Amino acid sequence: MLELGEEKRPLPVLLVSASQGTGVTELCEELERQYLLLNGNGELARRRALRLRSELLTLVREGIEQRLLRPLLDSPMFAQSLERFQSRTESPYRWAEEFVTQISGGGPGYELHKS
Repeated sequence: MLELGEEKRPLPVLLVSASQGTGVTELCEELERQYLLLNGNGELARRRALRLRSELLTLVREGIEQRLLRPLLDSPMFAQSLERFQSRTESPYRWAEEFVTQISGGGPGYELHKS
């Protein structure tokens, strides 16, 4: 986390040429400096936690889609509901809220749309 007065310094642009064998040492040194900085100030751990959280949410979304949404989309009930949405005899927001309430056991925090 940045402290007051702490400035982000721009990353240097390093010239590296594998064919000429130049700049590789400087690149390795700068990578090491950046690693030590990010590890030392907790930024590396914070980024890893954010990435892990994102990966976990992706897995959960994929599981929900595969187990709940795909069968729903293939169901006759969904096709009938689409017809009612198109004719505006049923609100898709209310329908979605009721569906989520059913699959969540009706717990709090699952409201999709407030009228």
